[in-house]
Amino acid sequence: MLKSYRFREEREADWRKLDLILTRAENSGVKALTDEDMMALPHLYRQAVSSLSVARSISLDQNVITYLEGLCTRAYFYVYGARTSMGERMAQFIRADWPEAVRGAVLSTLLAAFFLFGGAALAFFLCLQDMDWYWTIHGQSFGEIRTPDASVEALRSTIYTDPGEVGQDRLTAFAGFLFNNNAQIALFAFALGFAFGIPTAWLLAWNGIILGSMYAVFWDKGLGYEFTGWLLIHGVTELFAIVLAGAG
Repeated sequence: MLKSYRFREEREADWRKLDLILTRAENSGVKALTDEDMMALPHLYRQAVSSLSVARSISLDQNVITYLEGLCTRAYFYVYGARTSMGERMAQFIRADWPEAVRGAVLSTLLAAFFLFGGAALAFFLCLQDMDWYWTIHGQSFGEIRTPDASVEALRSTIYTDPGEVGQDRLTAFAGFLFNNNAQIALFAFALGFAFGIPTAWLLAWNGIILGSMYAVFWDKGLGYEFTGWLLIHGVTELFAIVLAGAG
């Protein structure tokens, strides 16, 4: 009995710690565990298994062996539980994890959207009042067709284009440009957040200003509805991605 008492006294603190972690996981789920608990769980499990092996080999008190067997069995399912497949994990991410992450960042997401679309609204109304603001924002670009000086027909041709009139190489290049440009904006919006979000706010606002001034050009020519449709084709997902990156 004395040998069993000493054996238990030397190791009982670790057993109780493991039992506490398992009880918390069983009652509230694994997400309730802290990073420290997750790091300690495998180590405490191995210690408990080692203690069980020793207890069996030296024929300690049966109550101790029974307790350790139950403790190790409970811990086994959390350390070596069934792993989900990649498909299941992706489905879980899309169905639950990603929406939960977005909901958790709702305030920063709304703030990022405010800077992007607020800048767009500001430039839109400024340019409608005075189109000189467009040139202030964009500068003189000799190769740009979509300017206040362009005719309605010229602006319309940038929206309604017969695929047969545009070479595949040009379509590929344009798609690549849009992807590269929006990806860069999203990456910079996310990366610049380390500086208290100030560069990110400026980047979002500036890109909103560019978008709003361009929108004003089409609106002023009576093509606001058409430009909106053209923008929504790719803008819904891409602008939302930029907002999320800025919120991150």
